[in-house]
Amino acid sequence: MIGTVLGLSVITMIVVIIAGSNGVDLTNGAWLFFAKVPQIGLPIGFILLVVLIIVVGVRRARAARDAA
Repeated sequence: MIGTVLGLSVITMIVVIIAGSNGVDLTNGAWLFFAKVPQIGLPIGFILLVVLIIVVGVRRARAARDAA
């Protein structure tokens, strides 16, 4: 899920950069959606990544405590 969110955000960022360099108006229609996806997806992906790191750390700490 994290990879999908971050991957989609990076792909749309590349599409927006290419479209902008070719003179496409990014302020209306579907291009506005493509321009907004990285602004929403990258922070969500970062938050999910931090949550994943915390969950894995807690799980490992519990496993180490139970094994000892």
